[in-house]
Amino acid sequence: MGSTTHRFLLPAVDAETQSQINDLVELRDAHRRRKKHLELHAATIGMSTSPELAIEIEDIESRIEDVEKSILRLRYQEAKMIASIVPNNKTENITDVALHDRVSAIGNYVLNVESAVHKEMAALLRILDDNTVYDAKQRVSRQRKTDFINYSIIILLFLALIVLLLK
Repeated sequence: MGSTTHRFLLPAVDAETQSQINDLVELRDAHRRRKKHLELHAATIGMSTSPELAIEIEDIESRIEDVEKSILRLRYQEAKMIASIVPNNKTENITDVALHDRVSAIGNYVLNVESAVHKEMAALLRILDDNTVYDAKQRVSRQRKTDFINYSIIILLFLALIVLLLK
């Protein structure tokens, strides 16, 4: 696999890994909330807490630990993949890549991401500028219509005053 293909595959893998991490974090938080409710319930009951409730609390603690291990494993894989990016290199084992090359690759990766962000921000600012100019033209047009209506009302009131004075 060439470096160009490897670079194009990386963002998809990172997005997938990040999605998995986000899902696991939500699962962990749900387990923590459930555990907290069960612990409050057990504290309310006191000494007469059922063994089932105590076992469920222990089971949830075990699930939380498993989820945290999975999160750490995914974060390690993600860091390993980013650190192993080296131009024109097919090495998958991070230990086979020189530290200088890894740091350089991470720096290049960050610069590429930063450059992409800057391009997107520039495109958004251009769209915002175009919309601002269009909005300004619409405001001028609406103001002209409002001014015309106001002048028409003033003229009609003036004519009504003249008619009343002439009677």
